[in-house]
Amino acid sequence: MATEQNDTELRALLQGIASSAEPARTVRVNQVIERLAADQTLEVWGRAIARRYASSGIDWEDATSTLTIGLIRKLHDLTPETFNAIRMPILSRLYYWAKDAVSDWADSSAVTLAQGMVGISRRHRSAQKKRQEMVAALGREVTPAEVVEAYNSDVLAHRTNAAKQGEIIDVGDVTGVYLRRGTLVEQRPDDPYADGDWFVSEADTGEEDLETASEVASTMQLLERDARCQFDPPHSETVVQTLQVWSQIVLAGETPSARAVAKVMHVSRDRAGDLLRDVNGLLEVFRERGAVDA
Repeated sequence: MATEQNDTELRALLQGIASSAEPARTVRVNQVIERLAADQTLEVWGRAIARRYASSGIDWEDATSTLTIGLIRKLHDLTPETFNAIRMPILSRLYYWAKDAVSDWADSSAVTLAQGMVGISRRHRSAQKKRQEMVAALGREVTPAEVVEAYNSDVLAHRTNAAKQGEIIDVGDVTGVYLRRGTLVEQRPDDPYADGDWFVSEADTGEEDLETASEVASTMQLLERDARCQFDPPHSETVVQTLQVWSQIVLAGETPSARAVAKVMHVSRDRAGDLLRDVNGLLEVFRERGAVDA
C-alpha cells in the first residue's frame, strides 16, 4: 500500500525540476515518478480515480497509465513561477494534476474508440496467456474453443460480473481476428493459430464483440475518408498513415505520444506532434458530430 510521502523531500525534488535544464530535468522527473511508483501511490490513485469514471469503462490500469503520463508532462513543464505558486502539500498538488490528466483523457475525442480497441487488445493477450498455460500443462496444442471454455470458467469463478465488465472472451479473442485490418476472409483450415486472416460469423463469436470490432474497423475507415477530404495530397495520405499508426499504438494499450509516433514513422518528434494534432482535429470533429456520416 501507499505510504506517506515526506513533503520536504518532494518539495525539494520539484524545486530541482523547476530550476534545471535537460538532461538533469528528465532525471529528476523520473526520480519523482519512480518514488511514487515504488510505494504504489500511483496505483492507489489510479484505482481511486477509475472508480469515479466506472461508467465510462475506464479501468484502474488505464487510469494509472494516463495519470502517470500526465504527471510526467506536467513535471517536465514545471517552471519556477508554477512551483512557487504551490501552497498546498506537494503530494496533494501531484494528485490533483494526476486527476486532471485522467479527466482530460476521459473527455477527449479519442477515448470511446480507444477504450474499444484497448479492450480488444487486452482480451487477446489474456487469451494467449491462457493458451500458453494450457499447452504447457497438457503437453499438446489446444483449440480456440478449449481456451475460451477454460478461461471463461476461471474468470466467472472469481468474478460474477465479468461479462458486464467485458472480460469474457470468445474465439475471436483467442485468434486475434479483431486486431486484423482489412476484409474478413476465410481462415486457413490447416492451422487455427496461423498468421492468416479469419472468417468471422455470428456462430463463432459473441454478438457484442463482433459489433465492437466492426465499429472500430468502420470508424477507422471513415476517419481515413475524412482525412482525405480535409487535407490535400500528399499530406492527406500522411495523415491517414498517422491514423493507422495511432490505432496500432492504442491497440497495444499505449499512449499515442509524439515520441511513439515518431519512432514508428521515422520522423522527428516535432513532425509527429504536428501530425498528431491533425489526427486529434479529425477525432474532435468526429466527437462533435457524434458519428461520422456514412
